[in-house]
Amino acid sequence: MTRAFASAALFVACAIGAAGQAAPPRPFLSPAFEDHAVLQRDVAVPVWGWHRPGATVMVTLGAATAQAVAGADGKWMARLPAQPAGGPHLLKVQAPDRETERRDILMGDVWLCAGQSNMEMGVLLAQDGPAEAARATNPAIRLFMAPHAVAAAPSSQVEGYWRVCSPAAVGSTTVGWGGFSAAAYTMGVRLYEELKVPIGLIQVAWMGTKVCTWTSHDGLKRAGLPAAAAALPEFEVIPALADPRMNLPSAAFNGMVAPLIPMAIKGVAWYQGESDTSIGLAYERSLVAMVNDWRERWGDPSMPFLIVQLQGHGEPTAEPADHKLAEVREAQANAASRLTRCGLVVTHDIGDRKNIHPKNKAEVGRRLALQALSVAYGRVVRASGPRLLRWSAEGGAVRLTFDAATGPLKASELPLRGFQIAGPDRRFVWAQALLESETVVVVRSQSVPDPKAVRYAWSAFPEGTLVNSAGLPCAPFRTDGWPVLTSP
Repeated sequence: MTRAFASAALFVACAIGAAGQAAPPRPFLSPAFEDHAVLQRDVAVPVWGWHRPGATVMVTLGAATAQAVAGADGKWMARLPAQPAGGPHLLKVQAPDRETERRDILMGDVWLCAGQSNMEMGVLLAQDGPAEAARATNPAIRLFMAPHAVAAAPSSQVEGYWRVCSPAAVGSTTVGWGGFSAAAYTMGVRLYEELKVPIGLIQVAWMGTKVCTWTSHDGLKRAGLPAAAAALPEFEVIPALADPRMNLPSAAFNGMVAPLIPMAIKGVAWYQGESDTSIGLAYERSLVAMVNDWRERWGDPSMPFLIVQLQGHGEPTAEPADHKLAEVREAQANAASRLTRCGLVVTHDIGDRKNIHPKNKAEVGRRLALQALSVAYGRVVRASGPRLLRWSAEGGAVRLTFDAATGPLKASELPLRGFQIAGPDRRFVWAQALLESETVVVVRSQSVPDPKAVRYAWSAFPEGTLVNSAGLPCAPFRTDGWPVLTSP
């Protein structure tokens, strides 16, 4: 880590020295509020920018007004009163010696869609991508893509701009990896279909990033995470497409997330974890720290978070074996269960053996939207697959009882697959599983007469087929607490 910090510091010092340029002037109105923006409905909306210290700034949106005074650093922030969904509105910002306007502003729901490559993967790279992009003609959906940037301290400089949903906007390859995030976009489409209100999607994603780089220094420190012990090198916000600095603790948070705070949002969709498989179970602590950090920064302790569990990847094994991917999935599930207003999107059934970037992002987006409707909107919808309630060993078999509220148990394919069973020797073997009823699965193996534990979908590439009547998959689980590869 020390070598990485030193290398980054040297690289940035050389880059800044060569450029010899001062930081760009701060804008009168933040680019977060450009033409075509979506602002969060039904809550007070912060609007900010910079002007000369002490200047009074008046902000008007439709019939709503708010006033602010620029501080010693020149920053001003006004809070517009809550307004219902609708628009388009004119946003006007006025000071005694300056004014500006932004047009076509909608009130709706704003979702911050963050993570690494599977969130970043664009529509054109997804399954049926060109056709999906061609259908992208809903002007009530708006897109904002934050470019890659790192910083040593929280930045105030927002980059990017809002675009109205169109084939060109969704499929643009000038910024992004194959266009706008396919998972985020399809989530937005599904939400609009259900809610019929404008949807704003903010993409803040970067291939190969670790969770620690998305957490503030204070957030890491509060959680007692080791990454917080190292001091960041001094450097300015510098855009980068592939740079080792991107995984310095807090660097992506400082460069890409901090500039958006405290923009009013409905919630966060989070799709990340592949780059943290080395820490396995410890990912739970890191993810909880990040969620708590963002909620504190936004001043909203119950801000909805949707966590996409990692998909299947890699070749199936002849015999059951531990794998760090399975352990990260458990960490993600544990984090989601520990946190309030947090939904888990299970995706092990739509992975790709040979490609860690599976193309079926439309289904990921659909499942994200279901969790959003449940967690953020309080809708009574079936958003999750079967959930294990209890288990018992009897007569050489294990009975698994699932929550009836998650729907009648089904098999996506017969026979039921994905179950492992072990006896006192803790050696797992593949098991036979039968649906005894709409809530009970019985698991057994002739080679394990005295079963002590069951695991389901516990592998790099799970082939589990347990679903509910809505076709949503059962999340991976294990009934044991035995040591695994990344146990403390």
